[in-house]
Amino acid sequence: MAIKRFAEMRDISRNISAKQYRKSFGYYTEQNLLVSIMFYAATSMLFFGAFVMRYRLELILSFPLIAFIMAMYLNLAFKEDGSAQAPEKLWKEIPLMAASFVCLILMVFLMNIPLPAFTAFFQQSVLN
Repeated sequence: MAIKRFAEMRDISRNISAKQYRKSFGYYTEQNLLVSIMFYAATSMLFFGAFVMRYRLELILSFPLIAFIMAMYLNLAFKEDGSAQAPEKLWKEIPLMAASFVCLILMVFLMNIPLPAFTAFFQQSVLN
């Protein structure tokens, strides 16, 4: 939602004040929206990492693709009249949808197929 607000703010600030567009925009600035986007992204990756470590270590292989998808979505906020302003148009973003589909397939694969050599690499060993 913060990316949607950021994209809207960048678009409307050329014509009218943000507060005239929407009352709640009186509290937003581009800076605090970008800071909140970074906070939400970091927090979500922290909790995803905790889930991975607790339940399925193989999912760590999907981190780069998830980060790439997040970067692609953030990039949409900088486009004029981009899909970030209207989430119902996101399906038209073919590269984003393709990356999301590949990520889905990868994560389903990693959730269901054990990789013993990979998990053994990360297991702790006790040294005496």
